[in-house]
Amino acid sequence: MFIYREWDRFCFEISNKNINCLTASDALKAAKTNLNYLIIKHDVETGVKKALKIAQIENKYNVKSTFYVQSYLLESERNIKLLKKIYELGHEVTYHYDVLDSNYGNYDLATIEFEETMLKFTELFDSVKTVCPHGNPIMKRKGWNSNKDFFRNKTIKNKFSNLSDIVIN
Repeated sequence: MFIYREWDRFCFEISNKNINCLTASDALKAAKTNLNYLIIKHDVETGVKKALKIAQIENKYNVKSTFYVQSYLLESERNIKLLKKIYELGHEVTYHYDVLDSNYGNYDLATIEFEETMLKFTELFDSVKTVCPHGNPIMKRKGWNSNKDFFRNKTIKNKFSNLSDIVIN
């Protein structure tokens, strides 16, 4: 859905039907209850300004969602300001990681990149509880299948046991 008017109508309907929308991290707590809820996730790979517009529409209807952001977007002060606005609206802003692909399957280098990027996210957005792998359908891989393999690795999973990968977990 790339038409703001349609997204506005969708959020209105969610609100009108009293559907609880939770961020992915809030859903971790709610999963232990009988609460019915909806999780909306957005993968932010380019248009941070567009992501803010989506967040503002959702905020109008008290719809909370999670924005999974690629790390290179944190290199721009302009993007950081926009992402902080999304966060200040009550949405979750966290890491859309691509570390195995960017390090050609090298888990040691991928771990270093992941740790460095997580520091940036936690400095900007406090406690980060969920992450989401990015997929690259044209990447030629040898020795790993996708970025999902990062959190499928038991050593990695144990090292970052405070995080929940929403695809793996």
